[in-house]
Amino acid sequence: MNDPSSKKSTPVFLTINFYDKEKLISFFSFLLRFGFCFYILFFPVGKAPANIGSVCAMIGLLGTYALDYQNSNLKLLGKLKWIYFIFLCFIFFKAFHNINISNGWYGFRTNINGAFTLFLIGLEFIRSKQDLKIVIVLFTIAGFYEGLDGIYQYIAGVDFIRGDPPLGGPTGIRLTGSMKTYRVGNYMSLVLPVSLGVWVLLPNAWSRWKKTLFTAAVLFPGMFLFLGAQTRSGFLGFFVAAVALYALLHGFSWKTLTGGTAILIWALFFGFKRTSFEMILQDGRIQELWPYALKVFQNSPLLGVGLNSYNPGVHALGLEFQRHSQSIQHPHNIYIQFLCEMGIIGLAVLICFFAIYLIWSLRHIIKGLTANEERNPWIMTSFFWAAFIGYTATGLSGHDFFRPWWLGTAFSILGIVLGSCITLSGKAKSAKTCSLHVLR
Repeated sequence: MNDPSSKKSTPVFLTINFYDKEKLISFFSFLLRFGFCFYILFFPVGKAPANIGSVCAMIGLLGTYALDYQNSNLKLLGKLKWIYFIFLCFIFFKAFHNINISNGWYGFRTNINGAFTLFLIGLEFIRSKQDLKIVIVLFTIAGFYEGLDGIYQYIAGVDFIRGDPPLGGPTGIRLTGSMKTYRVGNYMSLVLPVSLGVWVLLPNAWSRWKKTLFTAAVLFPGMFLFLGAQTRSGFLGFFVAAVALYALLHGFSWKTLTGGTAILIWALFFGFKRTSFEMILQDGRIQELWPYALKVFQNSPLLGVGLNSYNPGVHALGLEFQRHSQSIQHPHNIYIQFLCEMGIIGLAVLICFFAIYLIWSLRHIIKGLTANEERNPWIMTSFFWAAFIGYTATGLSGHDFFRPWWLGTAFSILGIVLGSCITLSGKAKSAKTCSLHVLR
């Protein structure tokens, strides 16, 4: 006879009872939460960790919706959920209503798990105040070590994670951190406003000075990389986020407006060479990329030339780039990009998508901040709201809207904002999470 004690133990994941709906819901919820945390935390390391996290979270999302949609935040979003699906359906339509379908499908396909589903994942992740604290900590850690990588790159001449040197330019070296491009500044402009939320997480027993010093120490590496990347679109986004956050927490006043205007004037006329008014006017975006995009729009004003087809649209008109590579794929402005690729209708869909969700969440945040209840969770939500409003400003001169790493981070933050508003309003059901050993 075989000795039962000699049998090998069965792996935990094989012991799940797939006929037990509650355990399956818990399992998929665990996948969603683990994958999203993994995505945020290891995003700066490279595409592989980001894809692992996003795919894992997407599987969890699909399983959660299939088995427990009635208790989802998407269900609680009500009619507003159709704004997202209208936006997504229009994008899908323009992938094929296109002068270059392969370009369109590539732009859509690479963003399925890289960005589009991350909006829903962020929405579903936030089911409690504790979840808000978790995502703030994760974004802060990611920004901190990416900033340290930038400092290492500045000192050693190569970054620690990938071994890439900084890039050169007319205004000196530009740090790239682990992202191999100075567009890391756009990533940091999203992460830094969220990282400010660390202040709220610190013990109430700490003095204001102690909190200030700790927060400054945590933010310093990321700010060093952010400034060292010299990404003007990122500067604009962070500036708008900071002003929006200040107005949210302290109220709008003429003093705030005057101070913001003074900073802008200083940056344009007395600040760094990179942000000077003279250098902005000489930028190739203003002199070539945007005018060409407007010519493409004039040729197809209603629906544009198709998703991700700015470049084919330019060449179809017989135009040649003089100051940029002939293969450049976007006009470095997401609104002008939508105008030429999606037409007036597409731009209207994008603006409605942004505006409706931002206004809806802003009303909830203001109501939460002015109520006599605990303000800290709403303050934490404000950091995410400000980060996304900063993203909409970065898009005025930022790069390709359909760049997965940029869109994915932004959509994650927008999903977190909406999920937080639903949760803090007392509507959300707690997530049925569990550790793997519970699934036996």
